[in-house]
Amino acid sequence: MCRTVYLFRLVDWDSGQDVRVFAIVPTRVQFGSEIAEAFAGRGSASMPATTDPGLQLIAAAEAQQTDATTVFAACDLLGEIEVWRSFPDSEPKDWFRYLGIER
Repeated sequence: MCRTVYLFRLVDWDSGQDVRVFAIVPTRVQFGSEIAEAFAGRGSASMPATTDPGLQLIAAAEAQQTDATTVFAACDLLGEIEVWRSFPDSEPKDWFRYLGIER
């Protein structure tokens, strides 16, 4: 089972915002005791207590993110993925062109 927490970073969208391009960014945060403590309202060394455990998790993930691994296009995060590719060595000027889809 994968225990890594991932961030989904919006990197581009079409003019009608019908298709959005996201980068998947793995973090060093793992599901386990830290997150259980955060959701119970207690803190830990890397995840201090806050009033909102969701914000706490996001803050910890953003502080401990690594390089993006994958980029994909979808109508929304719950919808079908239109296309995905490995994240390039350098960010392209046009994500839609990189993915081979029209804006």
